[in-house]
Amino acid sequence: MLPTTQATARSSAGRLSKVAATVAATAVGLAALTGCTGSDAPTSEISTTSDAVTTGASTDASATDGESDSTGEPENAKPEIYGFSASPTAIYEPGAVILELDASTDVVDVDVWYGATILGTVPAAAFPYSFDVTSQSMCDGPQTFTATVRDAEGLTATSPPADLFCQLPAPGSQVYTRTLEGLASANGTAITLLPDGGILVAGALDGRMMLWRLDAAGDPVAGWPKTIADWTLVEGLDADESSATAVAVDPAGKFLVVAGFVKNGIAFRRYVAKLSNEGVLLWEDDGQVDGEEVMGLAVSAAGDIVTAGSLRTSPLDKPPLYDAVTVGYTGGVKAKRWARVFEKPATDPQLDDLNLDSERWRGVIALADGGFLVFGERDYSDWENKRFTRTTMAQVSGDNELVGETWTSPGSQYANDAALAGTRTDTGFAFTGWCRHKNQGVQQVCIQTFDDDGKPDQTYVEPWPTQTAGLGVAQDRMKRLVVAGYKSKPGEIDAWIFASIGAGYPPAWQQPPVNQGGWDFATGVVCEAWGKCTWVGSTTIDGNLAVVVSQRYP
Repeated sequence: MLPTTQATARSSAGRLSKVAATVAATAVGLAALTGCTGSDAPTSEISTTSDAVTTGASTDASATDGESDSTGEPENAKPEIYGFSASPTAIYEPGAVILELDASTDVVDVDVWYGATILGTVPAAAFPYSFDVTSQSMCDGPQTFTATVRDAEGLTATSPPADLFCQLPAPGSQVYTRTLEGLASANGTAITLLPDGGILVAGALDGRMMLWRLDAAGDPVAGWPKTIADWTLVEGLDADESSATAVAVDPAGKFLVVAGFVKNGIAFRRYVAKLSNEGVLLWEDDGQVDGEEVMGLAVSAAGDIVTAGSLRTSPLDKPPLYDAVTVGYTGGVKAKRWARVFEKPATDPQLDDLNLDSERWRGVIALADGGFLVFGERDYSDWENKRFTRTTMAQVSGDNELVGETWTSPGSQYANDAALAGTRTDTGFAFTGWCRHKNQGVQQVCIQTFDDDGKPDQTYVEPWPTQTAGLGVAQDRMKRLVVAGYKSKPGEIDAWIFASIGAGYPPAWQQPPVNQGGWDFATGVVCEAWGKCTWVGSTTIDGNLAVVVSQRYP
């Protein structure tokens, strides 16, 4: 807005102009009624230099100036704009541009224009108006804004243009890349956003479950990383091999949750810990069941925690078979624990009396209603008893009630598909993982989208000549799905991170391999409020694994 004194002066001038016009028109009307002309006409005592009609003006002149109609009644003056501006006038990073408008008090609503595109019609009280610049694709080079104001009678006025110059980095270009090494090895498996704009990375450091914290600039925070040895109270647990597989922060930013496994000989046991923001233990669940694993977790707005994973049902010397297991934790410091094992739908063509079909949850999404959506893949046998791998999902409430029916992919587009990661979107939710045709051995990165009611929308792959898979997915501010995964080449595996526009379109951007000719994996990705997306994974340095964290522009 303009300074108060300047705006008041301009508003007063506008009102004075309209008063003067009304008085002049009234004088003309009186002259016609009394028969006075020329020097006999009433003399106005109001003097102004702003659009005033001078005393003694003829009726025809007044009508020509638009100050009165043929009946002598004053016409409504159109609204006025005293100032319109954009701040800043140049922008080089994703951010907000604030539009300021100073106009006469009779303005009812305003059309806001970005070049030839109308951004919306808003009330005058909506100013200052914020326009978000999120990427180079929406603002590149010189741009203009204009405002068209409208009064109650529909009369309008349009502002001079307000200029903006944009020079943002190209989509997918690097914000930062960090390589985090251990004494022997470091592995990045999961990632989440922190309320301060920083990043929390989970994985393993020298064979122990690890959390590494980075600030908003991507720099390691003092006092981190922390390993399971820094917080566990279970005797001997710090000496066992372990790794994190999932990490989350509650929506209010009050606590952290890390989940993964601890090895008991050659068997795996689930492990979940709730920590303070400083990494101090609040409670832990060390499982004590061989063959159980956690692959994903989520925290609801109420602070409830749900993990998703599986329990091995076959002996270690036999081919692995699994049951999908969901475990929830509700309450405060000492959480109430509940568990739910997947039950095969009765509508399946084939029964599984011997429990020889496998089901594995791969992740979980917190829903707005306080419930959770768990997803993964399972064995599915058709009416001809042919077995396929199919994506499956189920919804549970915060207190362990199954909501609705379990959904399984019909395999209408691809005979085999699996969901390995998922995210909420602005229209529902999405999974990534892999798909494969019935007679084709090469699996491809697969994306499956759904609306808010869980109705399938699209299923498509990002084609590549060799085997690929998506291991993490998030949505950026441009409504693109950013996928983190891998693609294989002879003798190597490359991390593959790309922004998917939709079925039939090439990626909006994709990151080249981190380590040409080496072994790279991208295992998770998150996108912050302005659309910059950060992925985590691993690369090989001098024969040892190291954590890679890389942030990219939208």
